[in-house]
Formats: sequence, structure tokens, C-alpha cells
Amino acid sequence: VLDTINLNEGLSTIGNNCITSTSLKKLTIPSSVTYIDSQAFRGLSGLTEIVVNKPPGSLDGAPWGAPNAEVRFIRQTT
Repeated sequence: VLDTINLNEGLSTIGNNCITSTSLKKLTIPSSVTYIDSQAFRGLSGLTEIVVNKPPGSLDGAPWGAPNAEVRFIRQTT
């Protein structure tokens, strides 16, 4: 069972209904993402954690349709 997905660096946009009907529990979004559709993760009731490798406030609309997800923004240090 796939329960964790780490999206690859270089991805810039996550569209509507990007991931559906899975047993996904944790999703990690790379710093290269600049836009996530407001319903990208709609219906993923099992998704409980979204980790965003960007500073807080850098992406709008969290949790992007995932009703039970907690979103953690991780500030990048250089």
C-alpha cells in the first residue's frame, strides 16, 4: 500500500484532482512548486499530513481540498 509520496524537485504546478482515490497518508511538496489548485487533493480523506518545503505563506489555499490534512511549511535555510 502506497501511503507516502515525495514529489520531485522541478515540479512547478499541481493541478485539480492531481491525486485521487488512494490510501495516501503523507505528501511532501518540493520547493519548486509555485501553484497548487484549490482542489488538487479533493476527496483524500486519509491524507493527514502535507509537508511543504517552502516558507509559511508562500502557497495559498492549504489544504487544497484534503479535509483532514495538517499542512506543515518548512522554512528553507541557505
